[in-house]
Amino acid sequence: AIGDVALLFIESAGGEPATLSTAAGFAAVSNSPQATGTGTNGTQITVFWARATSAAMATPTVLDPGNHVYAQILTYRGVINSGNPWDVTGGGVKATASISVTVSGVTTSVPDTLIVQAVARDDDTNAAEFSNQTNTNLTAITERTDAGTTSGNGGGFAVLDGVKATAGATGSTTADVV
Repeated sequence: AIGDVALLFIESAGGEPATLSTAAGFAAVSNSPQATGTGTNGTQITVFWARATSAAMATPTVLDPGNHVYAQILTYRGVINSGNPWDVTGGGVKATASISVTVSGVTTSVPDTLIVQAVARDDDTNAAEFSNQTNTNLTAITERTDAGTTSGNGGGFAVLDGVKATAGATGSTTADVV
């Protein structure tokens, strides 16, 4: 619908940045991309956004960065209706693999802020890999997607979101990784 905000999440190998050959109104989000590894090692997440100006938007085209690429668009309704749809952005990199992940918090300046968090992974599976997302400062924390690809070295991402009811520090979000 007109006014919706679409977020395009793209996972690729650590040293292979994702770009759009046809932007179709999408622009890079601040603090994107975030990457760990070089060449085909590691993982990289790139995020673009667009505000719908019609009910039938053109489709962006993601260039193949090399080893693999996995992309998905998530659309949010009821967001602010002008300017950038975010209050604050953040980013971070975890260089060592483990069975858990911590997403660093941000500090919001307005109440009732939807916090959208994306976590990339570099394993060769299309299955869900994240679970038990927890952040006591966010209400209704929900995993929106958790999938990937086995193309090349493989990789994927999870996107979760929750609401920060009052302005201030969100604290960190933790999750288990399979």
